[in-house]
Amino acid sequence: MHWCVNRPGKSIPGQKPKSINQNDALKELERIPPGTGTDYFIGFINEKEETIQFLRYAPDNWLIDIPILENGRMTHSHQKELKYSEVKQVVTDFFKGASQRIFGQLFEIK
Repeated sequence: MHWCVNRPGKSIPGQKPKSINQNDALKELERIPPGTGTDYFIGFINEKEETIQFLRYAPDNWLIDIPILENGRMTHSHQKELKYSEVKQVVTDFFKGASQRIFGQLFEIK
């Protein structure tokens, strides 16, 4: 699994993601400051090149963003606000091999 992030003190661009393990990924979620809008984010990319990204609006109010690619280009994304417990579960499931597509169905993202 790889990751990208933009937060105070750390920037890893999506074009040059770095490897990360599940425990460190869950710790890094906590380091995203709340209430920052789109300035700060964290994203994870699996071996299938699927991506899930998160913004943190408040301690228990997050936005999941799931970019959808067609022919290697992003055509749109699915978004939904989640509680932190849901974010941790999504990240855990993603590390265990769940496809990004299942999250759209799980949370009824349109």
